[in-house]
Amino acid sequence: SGIGALVQTNNGLFWLAAPMGKIVIQNTDILVISPQSPAGKSMMGKKVGDSFELNGTQFQILSVI
Repeated sequence: SGIGALVQTNNGLFWLAAPMGKIVIQNTDILVISPQSPAGKSMMGKKVGDSFELNGTQFQILSVI
């Protein structure tokens, strides 16, 4: 994943862009985070099937758009 990517994980949706916090699109929560944030850094360069840990929670990447 990289800047501009929408990343679906087993624990929610993340959009790697200019940080805006949580937005809701069609009743779906999306956390818009900076690629430089801890979560963003954990996702950069990852692909579907990869996983990462953040604050003791394990995330698996299910899709990248």
